[in-house]
Amino acid sequence: MKMNLKTKSLLLNVLVFIPIYLIFRFLLTYLAVPYIITFILSGILTIFLAPKFTVVNGMKGEKLFMKWIFKKGVTEIK
Repeated sequence: MKMNLKTKSLLLNVLVFIPIYLIFRFLLTYLAVPYIITFILSGILTIFLAPKFTVVNGMKGEKLFMKWIFKKGVTEIK
């Protein structure tokens, strides 16, 4: 059974977001930042630094693309 590209995009976004969020959360916890600020700041940092996966409908069908702050331009995922 083949996975839908929109489902794959959502799954990739979640699987990339969670580890980056946890890394920032634990780093901020060890820096003695207050509890609520730890969650908010790690979430904001992760939103900006995590790659974004999206599906675009084109002439040849749907394609999966990734955009990341550390990589110039948009990359097609095959």
